Amino acid sequence: MSEGIRDAQDMAWVRCEVVDAKPQRGGRYASTPWYVVVHTSDCGKILYKVGTREENVDGLAANFEPGPYEFKLGAVSQRRIEGDTLLDQSPEAKDVRSLLEDQYR
Repeated sequence: MSEGIRDAQDMAWVRCEVVDAKPQRGGRYASTPWYVVVHTSDCGKILYKVGTREENVDGLAANFEPGPYEFKLGAVSQRRIEGDTLLDQSPEAKDVRSLLEDQYR
């Protein structure tokens, strides 16, 4: 079974502390030419590719403010955060939600 299919299984929300985010252009033959690289203090680097395009990737990256977020990760990405993977690839988030509002309640 390919990693892509396995990463669509056993989805879970994982809390991570975001430091910053940068827009990134994929390689020449990348399946997703534009994506956001989210840097966290406790989960490493996480890729966010959902709905990213050249026209919106800068704005998506700018929306990330330092603080707590939850990332929806599949089984393979969860193992990558824990360091349990043979390949040196970054985890890929299927969804993300900010927990910043919760800090001010």
